Amino acid sequence: MTHKQDKDYYLALDPGPEVNAYVDRIASRLEDECSIPLILKRSPPHLPLVQPFNSIDTRRLLHLISKVSRSCRETEPFELTFSGFGWFSENPESQILYLPALAHTRLEAFARELTALAEEETRKPILMPTVYIPYIGIARYLTSRQTARAGELFESDEGAPLLTTVADQVILYRHTTPLDGRPPFYREDEHFTLTGTQN
Repeated sequence: MTHKQDKDYYLALDPGPEVNAYVDRIASRLEDECSIPLILKRSPPHLPLVQPFNSIDTRRLLHLISKVSRSCRETEPFELTFSGFGWFSENPESQILYLPALAHTRLEAFARELTALAEEETRKPILMPTVYIPYIGIARYLTSRQTARAGELFESDEGAPLLTTVADQVILYRHTTPLDGRPPFYREDEHFTLTGTQN
């Protein structure tokens, strides 16, 4: 299977330790019982805000970091509720499993604001879905057989709990190719704290 070429950066919301721990447990079961390739091997649990974009020069990257930092200082933390599981398709034999959050108008506005800031510095359009669905990706490139097996696994379990968290950390991830032969992954490059203050 041919995978899309990796981009250099993306911005995401850290959902917090309780949600992260739950996603890690689900991911471990999928890997152990279903042999499913996991998104989490490439980056920690996260809720995408700005879709991956290509590298920009150092000056523009610093400008972007400054703008994102200011926006985060002016934005209050988000209370998020996660429940159930969802799937969407890249094609019939490439499903993505995710943990959805309930619709959140303020979070959508924030994601669109950060995307506009990134577009200003990259000077290129960045994909933003017409309908914004906040989610945490768990596994991708699932075949139809793996999707069915994952569904059986969740049905036989106690079901997905209702998880509520307050998220106040935005992270800039950077694509990294290790020199020791490990697969490429996204590392945390910058952290920003949502405070809801103007200072």
